[in-house]
Amino acid sequence: MTNLLDRPPTFLDLPLPVAAPPLVRLVDVVRRYKMGSGPVTAVDGISLDIARGEFVALMGASGSGKSSLLNLLGGLDRPTSGEIWVADLNLAQAGKRALVEHRRRQVGFIFQSFNLLLHRSALENVELPMMLAGVAPAIRRARAAALLVEVGLAERSDHRPSELSGGEQQRVAIARALANESPLLLADEPTGNLDSATGASVMQLLRDLNRAGRTLVVVTHDPGVAAYADRTVHLRDGQILRIEQQTPGGREDGR
Repeated sequence: MTNLLDRPPTFLDLPLPVAAPPLVRLVDVVRRYKMGSGPVTAVDGISLDIARGEFVALMGASGSGKSSLLNLLGGLDRPTSGEIWVADLNLAQAGKRALVEHRRRQVGFIFQSFNLLLHRSALENVELPMMLAGVAPAIRRARAAALLVEVGLAERSDHRPSELSGGEQQRVAIARALANESPLLLADEPTGNLDSATGASVMQLLRDLNRAGRTLVVVTHDPGVAAYADRTVHLRDGQILRIEQQTPGGREDGR
């Protein structure tokens, strides 16, 4: 009889691959607010994993909990109960200093209203997160210039927001979100103030950034925007109604 130790190895002897941990993990997350008429539950027991490099869209009617969920992921708010893990940090239990570092290092924010400083140039707006992070002036200026090249605004770097179109302002905001090389980008209705053609251009830029390795979570009410995502999470009354998984031939429902 052949000794198993003497035979050449086969693929059956190889260790099984270990799945990479998700960048984001939500476990039974609840967020309640105290209102004049009584408590309001904005997020109601949501559990969800988001893989590194994934593009997830959050969709739902006004009041469905999508923006509340985005604020929780960004460390702008805390859950009433449950766990929110981003990388190895549990945002539900993190101290104030850890949350500041989370917002500074781990997350880039993109807003519907752009939120640019009106008295600063495009370059200076992109520099701002690096300034707050203590990056040396020469380094942050060079990186800001490179990011404006990446988003197609090299020739507009010295222009202030009032001198830029809506699409250009959103591109500046995207460059700013990339400034500290945050692995997670959170976008709240990023095309809400843009016409359809400009919005499509911005979404293609976001999709290209996602394909380059960024994890992207986008809040939207627009199915056209959600179509860029790998998955669409539909929310209603603070709960996950259903999840659509993107496939080469379209979408198919999943839960």
